[in-house]
Amino acid sequence: VNVEGEEAIKNIEEILSIQELDIIFIGLFDISKALGIPGEVHHTMVQERLIKLIKKINDAGKFPGTIATDLTSLAKYKELGVKYILYLVDCSVIKSAFEVPVKTFKELNS
Repeated sequence: VNVEGEEAIKNIEEILSIQELDIIFIGLFDISKALGIPGEVHHTMVQERLIKLIKKINDAGKFPGTIATDLTSLAKYKELGVKYILYLVDCSVIKSAFEVPVKTFKELNS
């Protein structure tokens, strides 16, 4: 199940009481949007919520998950106790995949 906004955060204990749920995914981009700071997943307000949720989810015996947008946050989230980590968003992966060929093509045409 995804926790992506203030309502889900406020109701996390109720969500965690659902025995059938194993993984609680914390949607950092959606949380940042709900807080009025879209895309600022490293902002203090987003990170504070993440830390509190990770602890509650782990304490409930469930598996917290989230997304890491760089190698630093990947290591940090693992250290904080996140057990399911996605790395990068699809747009970043696609952009990265095309940067070198586009640069090379432009250099060939110079």
